[in-house]
Amino acid sequence: LYAIVFCAGFGGPFVTLDKLENAIWEKIFEINVKSNFIILKKVLPYFKENGVGRVIFIASSQSIIGAKNSVAYSSSKHAIIG
Repeated sequence: LYAIVFCAGFGGPFVTLDKLENAIWEKIFEINVKSNFIILKKVLPYFKENGVGRVIFIASSQSIIGAKNSVAYSSSKHAIIG
Protein backbone atom coordinates (compact mmCIF):
# COMPACT_ATOMS: atom_id res chain seq x y z
CA LEU A 1 0.00 0.00 0.00
CA TYR A 2 1.56 3.25 -1.15
CA ALA A 3 -1.36 5.67 -1.34
CA ILE A 4 -4.98 6.06 -0.47
CA VAL A 5 -7.48 8.25 -2.29
CA PHE A 6 -10.60 9.50 -0.56
CA CYS A 7 -13.30 10.44 -3.02
CA ALA A 8 -16.56 9.67 -1.21
CA GLY A 9 -19.31 12.04 -2.05
CA PHE A 10 -22.96 12.12 -1.07
CA GLY A 11 -24.93 15.29 -1.67
CA GLY A 12 -28.25 14.38 -0.18
CA PRO A 13 -31.36 16.24 -1.22
CA PHE A 14 -30.94 19.67 -2.79
CA VAL A 15 -33.13 21.73 -0.49
CA THR A 16 -32.97 25.02 1.35
CA LEU A 17 -31.43 24.97 4.82
CA ASP A 18 -34.78 25.32 6.57
CA LYS A 19 -35.96 22.11 4.89
CA LEU A 20 -32.81 20.10 5.52
CA GLU A 21 -33.34 17.49 8.23
CA ASN A 22 -30.69 17.06 10.93
CA ALA A 23 -30.43 13.34 10.16
CA ILE A 24 -29.61 14.06 6.51
CA TRP A 25 -26.98 16.67 7.52
CA GLU A 26 -25.38 14.06 9.79
CA LYS A 27 -25.49 11.37 7.09
CA ILE A 28 -23.77 13.66 4.58
CA PHE A 29 -21.01 14.50 7.08
CA GLU A 30 -20.65 10.86 8.09
CA ILE A 31 -20.10 9.77 4.50
CA ASN A 32 -18.07 12.73 3.26
CA VAL A 33 -15.96 13.53 6.34
CA LYS A 34 -16.09 10.93 9.09
CA SER A 35 -15.40 8.03 6.74
CA ASN A 36 -12.12 9.70 5.72
CA PHE A 37 -11.09 10.03 9.36
CA ILE A 38 -11.91 6.41 10.21
CA ILE A 39 -10.11 4.93 7.21
CA LEU A 40 -7.10 7.20 7.61
CA LYS A 41 -6.71 6.12 11.23
CA LYS A 42 -6.62 2.51 10.01
CA VAL A 43 -3.93 3.01 7.36
CA LEU A 44 -1.78 5.56 9.19
CA PRO A 45 0.02 2.95 11.33
CA TYR A 46 0.91 1.02 8.15
CA PHE A 47 2.28 4.17 6.52
CA LYS A 48 4.34 5.00 9.61
CA GLU A 49 5.66 1.46 9.98
CA ASN A 50 6.75 1.32 6.34
CA GLY A 51 7.98 4.89 6.11
CA VAL A 52 5.84 5.54 3.06
CA GLY A 53 2.36 6.71 2.28
CA ARG A 54 0.43 9.32 0.41
CA VAL A 55 -3.06 10.51 1.21
CA ILE A 56 -5.20 12.24 -1.39
CA PHE A 57 -8.48 13.85 -0.42
CA ILE A 58 -10.83 14.86 -3.22
CA ALA A 59 -13.09 17.70 -2.25
CA SER A 60 -15.27 19.53 -4.76
CA SER A 61 -15.52 22.89 -6.46
CA GLN A 62 -18.52 23.36 -4.17
CA SER A 63 -16.14 23.28 -1.22
CA ILE A 64 -14.91 26.70 -2.33
CA ILE A 65 -17.80 28.39 -4.10
CA GLY A 66 -20.82 26.54 -2.70
CA ALA A 67 -24.01 25.86 -4.58
CA LYS A 68 -27.66 26.68 -4.23
CA ASN A 69 -29.57 24.26 -1.99
CA SER A 70 -26.42 22.30 -1.19
CA VAL A 71 -25.23 23.70 2.12
CA ALA A 72 -24.56 20.33 3.79
CA TYR A 73 -22.60 18.92 0.85
CA SER A 74 -20.62 22.13 0.36
CA SER A 75 -19.85 22.34 4.08
CA SER A 76 -18.73 18.72 4.27
CA LYS A 77 -16.43 19.11 1.28
CA HIS A 78 -15.03 22.33 2.76
CA ALA A 79 -14.24 20.31 5.90
CA ILE A 80 -12.03 18.08 3.74
CA ILE A 81 -9.99 21.09 2.67
CA GLY A 82 -9.68 22.13 6.32
